[in-house]
Amino acid sequence: MDVGLVARLTLLLALGALLGWLVGVLVALSASSPAAAIVLRSVLTLVVLFVVTRVVVRRAYARPTLWVSIVAGAVLSYALAPMSWSGRALAGQAVLGPGLPSALLDLVPWVVVVLLASRSVQPRPPAAGYRMVQTWS
Repeated sequence: MDVGLVARLTLLLALGALLGWLVGVLVALSASSPAAAIVLRSVLTLVVLFVVTRVVVRRAYARPTLWVSIVAGAVLSYALAPMSWSGRALAGQAVLGPGLPSALLDLVPWVVVVLLASRSVQPRPPAAGYRMVQTWS
């Protein structure tokens, strides 16, 4: 598992999702509709998750354990995002109400979107090993 990739993915996803969530809430406040606020902030959060994951994974090296790092980053970023603590990260609260059940329900699309975004981009090929070449006779 690539710890650097997990750390980058975790921090960028958590901060980006929080930003998308806040923008969605602020824009939807003018609509005075709780349902519109839930939908808008969920859509913006998922878009941010998709874009950030594509950018981070594109810069990562392809490895057999790359998906483990991506899943770990997705789960840790969800745990780090403040809106997930109360079960208000995505649209799960519309189905179950805010709380632990909606937090667990929101975790599923969070991880699925991150995995789909990571599959839609090609990571960098593995770096060639360092080979010492003797230049003297």
